[in-house]
Amino acid sequence: MIIAVVAIIVAVAALAAPYAFPPSTNTSKTSSPQTREFYLLSTEWNMDAIPAGLNHYGFTPTQITVNQGDTVTIHFYNTHGDTHHTFTIPAYNLNVDVAPNQNKTFTFTATQAGIFVFYCTFHAPTMRGELIVTPA
Repeated sequence: MIIAVVAIIVAVAALAAPYAFPPSTNTSKTSSPQTREFYLLSTEWNMDAIPAGLNHYGFTPTQITVNQGDTVTIHFYNTHGDTHHTFTIPAYNLNVDVAPNQNKTFTFTATQAGIFVFYCTFHAPTMRGELIVTPA
C-alpha cells in the first residue's frame, strides 16, 4: 500500500513539474558582441602516456568557445623553462611566440564562424586545441 501511494505521489509530481518550473523562454543569443577573456597555459604530460617519438606538451584548456563578432583576449603563459611555445591559428593570421617562463596577452576579433585548430608550431601534433566560433 505504501509503495502504491509513493508511486502516485512521484507520478503526480512528475506531471506537475513542467507547470511549476517552466523551461526558460529566453533562447536567443547575445545580440551584441562581447569581449571574452581566456587564460591559456602550456602543459607537460606524463611521458609514459605519450607514444615514443611524440613530444609531451599540450595546452590547458584545449577548447575555447566564443561567438562570431566577439573580441577574444588570450593570456598565454609558457610555464616551461626550456622551450618556446606558440599559439598559432592560420585562419586568423595568429602566430604568437612566447619565450620560456614568459607570457603574452593578445587580442583578436572572431570574425569567421567555424572550428579552428590552434597549435604550437614547435610541438605539433600533440600541442593543439580548438577555437570554436559559433555563428552570429
